[in-house]
Amino acid sequence: KTNSQGDTLWTKTYNNYEFNIFRDVVCDNNGDYVITGDVIDINSDCSDLCIIKISASGEIIFTQIFDVANAEEEGYCITNTDDGGYIATGLTVVEEGMAVI
Repeated sequence: KTNSQGDTLWTKTYNNYEFNIFRDVVCDNNGDYVITGDVIDINSDCSDLCIIKISASGEIIFTQIFDVANAEEEGYCITNTDDGGYIATGLTVVEEGMAVI
């Protein structure tokens, strides 16, 4: 996290998985951040869509993994909803050469 001049306030690494790709982040009304992307578990060959909520200081509040059996999921965008939740978009590769968005 940086201040308005670009100076580093804090740096965190979230590496609970073998491979992480985070593509989008939003700030909610509480000042917390919600990040989406995808992760690959050490015991899996498939990527799974991931949503991580962190506090303003970078501490993990929750992690949610979305996994469809035998498919690749990737998270691309996330935004706040009017009811205080979040909506994320991404990609699921259902079978080789075929994707559902």
